Amino acid sequence: MKLTPEQQAIVSHNEGPARVFAVAGAGKTTAMVHRIDRLVQEGIFAPNRILASSFSRGTVTSLESTLSQWPACRQVRTQTLHSLGYGVIRKAWAYGYLAKPQSALAPDKVDASLYNQALREARQQNLSFKDELENLDQEDFLAYVSNCKGRLHYADLSRVTFAPAGPHRQIAQPAEPPSEEELSWYLDLYGLFEDIRDRQGWISFDDMLMSGWQLLVQHPDLLSDLQDQFDCIIVDEFQDVNRAQFGILDLLGKPHRNYMVIGDDDQTIYEWRGAEVRFMLQAFDRYHPTNYQITDNFRCQASQVVLANAVIRHNRNRYPKQLSLTQGFGAVPECTRPLT
Repeated sequence: MKLTPEQQAIVSHNEGPARVFAVAGAGKTTAMVHRIDRLVQEGIFAPNRILASSFSRGTVTSLESTLSQWPACRQVRTQTLHSLGYGVIRKAWAYGYLAKPQSALAPDKVDASLYNQALREARQQNLSFKDELENLDQEDFLAYVSNCKGRLHYADLSRVTFAPAGPHRQIAQPAEPPSEEELSWYLDLYGLFEDIRDRQGWISFDDMLMSGWQLLVQHPDLLSDLQDQFDCIIVDEFQDVNRAQFGILDLLGKPHRNYMVIGDDDQTIYEWRGAEVRFMLQAFDRYHPTNYQITDNFRCQASQVVLANAVIRHNRNRYPKQLSLTQGFGAVPECTRPLT
């Protein structure tokens, strides 16, 4: 397969931090896999010392399937960011830094179980907000909890022990209630929710990240163990990472900064769980990365690309780029406005 000049530039990147802005349908996975294969074939990195990751299980599964078709790449480590965090937690259990739960509960069941227990205890303890629970929207409250954890906003930060100095003091923050005044009691319920979770020792998907990051900054030996596993890190869909994920990756790549991230800041869609495009834009600038673009869109017809460029250019917080035409014109797309 012939690569475009933009793809070839990415494939040719050897070491050091790099940031790739890849528009939709640009063949970023192709560029990633060709780069990994070259790094291995030329002996720059051993395959089992390369981590290919993403927040998305689907993305990691697809990447793993593609890499398995390249003989030199079959030993490359493919893991979700949640899996990385959970690996830290398992090691903390083994080292005795964290009490292992007496009863196991699947991560996807934890939030609902904690929610029900928190409501029951709030009523039993006659807490001030117990009457509000009758109309509580479970999905809304759990989204609030997920957002807090993704941003490393703790229900009670005073209970978390960190070293006296260090940047984590500015990263971890006390949670705040929602902006709606009538939901101010969410913070109190979040505190009860976390009290129960601590007693049970359960780990939700959000806790894999929050607790994983916390354990890394609390225990240098856990951090060193994780850092010693990889010499090269490649992260896809980086536009949708949250503070906890960015924090884990920042710690993981610190010894070498052979750290390439790929994403499209125009496609950030997981803000509801704490994702912030600033981690791809402003925060990643701290590494002084080499910047690349992949702008050829191979998926859409020209009329769709023209319309997309016209709409997306109004975004203010973005890296300037344009989708490039590769297909002919088809049917003219219709732009509609929402009803107001």
